Amino acid sequence: MPEYVLPDVRLRRAALVVLLGAVVLVVVAVGWFLPWVGSALQNAGSSETVPIPAACYLFLAGVAVLAMLVTWYGLNGVRFGRRVLATGQYPAPGTRVIRRTRLVRGRLAVFTGSGQLAAGAALAVCGIALLAVAVRGIALIMAG
Repeated sequence: MPEYVLPDVRLRRAALVVLLGAVVLVVVAVGWFLPWVGSALQNAGSSETVPIPAACYLFLAGVAVLAMLVTWYGLNGVRFGRRVLATGQYPAPGTRVIRRTRLVRGRLAVFTGSGQLAAGAALAVCGIALLAVAVRGIALIMAG
């Protein structure tokens, strides 16, 4: 008979609140930011002082925030994958889940933990590279 890890109701509610908050934040940011960029680009030909560098700074700042989130998510994946490999159980003991999750042990758990470790490391490296691109872009804009 398979074993299951039961969901944490508070974690499920918190995940839903975070998801809804992120959606609201994105809708508000897009509703405010895109019209501002559009009007700045329309005025580019008729005005000598256009806030295009400001739009570029904001865009690159958004890329930097995204890169930091990707890096954080990747590092969490590495940490979780290492816990799964150390215990030989997926999900690792003490892990809170948002839905009923089947407990896996043995080779399948090691395979899952290894995949999580590899995917997390790849995400962390990509996030760091993306952060470097954003910082380089900001440096180029500041240079001239």
